[in-house]
Amino acid sequence: MKLDLKLSQKGWILVSVPLAFELIFVITLAFLVRQAEDLAAREKHSKAIIDRANDLAMTYYELIQGIAVYTITGKKERGQQYEDMKSALLTEYKSLTLMVRNNPTQAAEVQQMSELAFKILSRMDQVKKAVDERGKSAALLVLAQTRAQMEKAGAILVGQLRQFSAKEQNSMVTPEAGIRSTFLVKLCLCIGVVFNILVAAALALYFNRGTAQRLGILMDNTNRLARNEALHAPIPGSDEIAHLDRTFRDMVAALAEARRKETAVIDHAVDVICSIDATGRFAAVNPASLKTLGYEPQELIGRLYMELIYPEDRQNTFRQIEEIKTGNGTSSFENRINRKDGQIVDVEWSCHWSESESSMFSVVHDITERKEVERLKQEFVAMVSHDLRTPLTSLQGTLALIRKGTYGSLSEQGQARVINAEKNVLRLINLINELLELEKLEAGKLTMQFGNCQIASVITRSLDSVQSFAEQAEIELEAAQCKAVVYADEDKLIQVLVNLLSNAVKFSPPGGKVAITVTEDERSVELSVTDHGRGIPAKFKDAVFQKFKQVELSDERKKGGTGLGLAICKAIVEQHGGTIGVESEEGKGSTFWFRLPKGKTA
Repeated sequence: MKLDLKLSQKGWILVSVPLAFELIFVITLAFLVRQAEDLAAREKHSKAIIDRANDLAMTYYELIQGIAVYTITGKKERGQQYEDMKSALLTEYKSLTLMVRNNPTQAAEVQQMSELAFKILSRMDQVKKAVDERGKSAALLVLAQTRAQMEKAGAILVGQLRQFSAKEQNSMVTPEAGIRSTFLVKLCLCIGVVFNILVAAALALYFNRGTAQRLGILMDNTNRLARNEALHAPIPGSDEIAHLDRTFRDMVAALAEARRKETAVIDHAVDVICSIDATGRFAAVNPASLKTLGYEPQELIGRLYMELIYPEDRQNTFRQIEEIKTGNGTSSFENRINRKDGQIVDVEWSCHWSESESSMFSVVHDITERKEVERLKQEFVAMVSHDLRTPLTSLQGTLALIRKGTYGSLSEQGQARVINAEKNVLRLINLINELLELEKLEAGKLTMQFGNCQIASVITRSLDSVQSFAEQAEIELEAAQCKAVVYADEDKLIQVLVNLLSNAVKFSPPGGKVAITVTEDERSVELSVTDHGRGIPAKFKDAVFQKFKQVELSDERKKGGTGLGLAICKAIVEQHGGTIGVESEEGKGSTFWFRLPKGKTA
């Protein structure tokens, strides 16, 4: 049965097996080294004991000679030499006693020899005392009496010392034992090195078979995935590598499913989705090209995309593409394309340039219908401008003449009906004018005269325009002093401010107040118009700047207006590169503001 281990368990094996071996090896080596050191210490100790015993024997002979010479000569220096040798002998006995204190047998033998030596020294001291007190003659007599005893005791002592040295010599470590101990240490080192190499090689082979090869398969699978090739067979086992392989295969399956869905989406997309290489040739195209461009995808692969562009649009298209590549242009643009059947279609390109792949990914959307709608819209605007506004203007003039009695007097009821009709015609004319102006603004076709514009002048002229209307509504107008200058079309700014002031006056209660405030910083100037009217509900704040939107349906009838004024204001402010907004709380009034940059943004 094959043992299936996890990577963490294999890691423990890789660490613990060499560590256990090293621990056993170090303990064994330390034991052998300690054994060799003990042998060396024993040998050194034995030599020291033997040397000390030999020194005692030599010192004893010197003492006998020293006491004899002192007895014969009687010289004091000889007596002092005797005392010195006696002191040295005692010191050596003490040293020898310390050396053998851990060996009871040797300690007993040394004690016996020291007692015998003290007896001999006692007799020698008697001889020296006789010399010191009674002279040489008396000392010679004492020496003669004790000589035989001292010689006999000395012979015994020397014999004991020699016998003691011989025993210690026999107990010394033999050279063979030292050589054997050294050999064991060297052998242990060699075995440890060889075994360590074998263990390392075995563990490396085990890890290579169990881990490295399987990791290699996993790495090769990633390369195969990148090359879209078939993967290796699944890695068996239940460890982390096998689990990673299963997870990798699940990921590959998920990627294949996502790729299948992506391909399905691209293949069934209405828009043309394509990639264009760095040379400007189609590298990949989806089947929508047949419907939009009239070409099969395989007909476009390798073909220059510029060949499809309408000749008059090629220069602008090339410039747009270059700007997209450098990151300085927008990602979308419009142009015209020649279909395979010769028909010209309007399309919108949405492009993204990938520097890493040196390719441009594009979505081409057919906007022919939208362009047709825009054309019809322009025709409608032209029709309104020429075919509707002119008759209405003529009708307004006729109604004015009738109201003034040019064609005869009218009854009171007829006069009221004419006045009401004239107001309705005027409202229609204003609606048409505002609608035309808004269309021109949104199309960017309304001409503006930009220049350095004094905000104070804009405020003054705007107040003059609505002053009469404010007085009729019993509304007080206030304005802050300002020296700010912006780069703008002054007449259009006045149009915006007049519209905001008119609305504020229109929705303020009689006796109310409308104030203009100006806030300036380094980059922009903000104008605010504040009233204390009914305010705007939160749900209408985003809608008031849309076309034909009013807070209440009755406002059109009661207050007048077309619902286009704020939409025009928004378009004018945005044409200046600014922003417009409102802050309001229902029942507490409103503050309409617009912010303009100081720089040249036209």
